[in-house]
Amino acid sequence: MTTKMCVAENSSGPCKSRATVKVGLFWVCNFHRAANWNFYREVLRDRLIWQMNENDCIVRHTYGVTYFFRLPNGNIKIGYASNAKNLAHRIQELSSLHGGKVHMLAAVYGGESMEALMHYKYKDHKIVGSLGEQFKPDPVMIEEISNLGIVPMGIEALKILKEMRN
Repeated sequence: MTTKMCVAENSSGPCKSRATVKVGLFWVCNFHRAANWNFYREVLRDRLIWQMNENDCIVRHTYGVTYFFRLPNGNIKIGYASNAKNLAHRIQELSSLHGGKVHMLAAVYGGESMEALMHYKYKDHKIVGSLGEQFKPDPVMIEEISNLGIVPMGIEALKILKEMRN
């Protein structure tokens, strides 16, 4: 059995790493798979949603809620969940992953499309190479997020989380 090699190239030439996953038609290593995913999310999805919003093309965001959490390290996590139960589980998961309490700063209606819009809005704050997508907060960003409030689905998630912890 032959070992598949990554077909991507680095600045120094061919990658030469062992390929672990097929992306489209090509076999790539984990590093280049992640780079491909980041390109899709940051360059294509987030920018497209931003441009659609700027041109009043978004009539309604996708279903769900976009959350803004402060992680134990002080950074901001922006993500989305489809319902209150999933949101509660996400808080619990991130608390375990980051080894401390996660605080919900805001939760707004709109699922993946709203998340993409917020990722693009705060793209200059994104911490490259962080575990998950984290954003370095500044006072203006924190004030904007705090003014968004927490929709009922977010409040319900906090109640579910409290029950899960008891």
